[in-house]
Amino acid sequence: MSIHVRSYTDADRCGMTQFYRTAWHATYDQIDGAAAIDRVIAALLHGERPEMFEMPVGDVALVAENADGFVGGIRGHPRDGALHLSGMYVQPGTHRRGIGTALFAALLQRFPHGVAVRADVRPTSVAARLFYARHGFIETGRGRTDVGGEHWVDTIELRRG
Repeated sequence: MSIHVRSYTDADRCGMTQFYRTAWHATYDQIDGAAAIDRVIAALLHGERPEMFEMPVGDVALVAENADGFVGGIRGHPRDGALHLSGMYVQPGTHRRGIGTALFAALLQRFPHGVAVRADVRPTSVAARLFYARHGFIETGRGRTDVGGEHWVDTIELRRG
């Protein structure tokens, strides 16, 4: 599968909104229920400047695409001396084909070499936990976070570097 990783642009908003809807439902419906995920998505897309597409200064968002369209996305937020990853998803049915690795590598290229990297994952996200372990992340804590629409979930904090 040939993929191209590039920076997100506002022209990608419609396609990436659909991509994330599909990825979130595939990832979380069995855990939280489709109605809860619909509420999270609605909260993240609400208003003139939706949180889902808010890009504070220094943040980087990348998309991965192939001939069929979007197959992945990732965001990086430099915070507190580390790079915090969020929104890393790969199109359902295309896991283990190098898309996540390509996105992660491309994101790291946009930040200083050796920067510490943090990711929060849900304990139920086995594929994400395995991906991060393969890339040198270790568990450093646990907590809870509001993922949108006051939908609180348990999280595992992972760090590398």
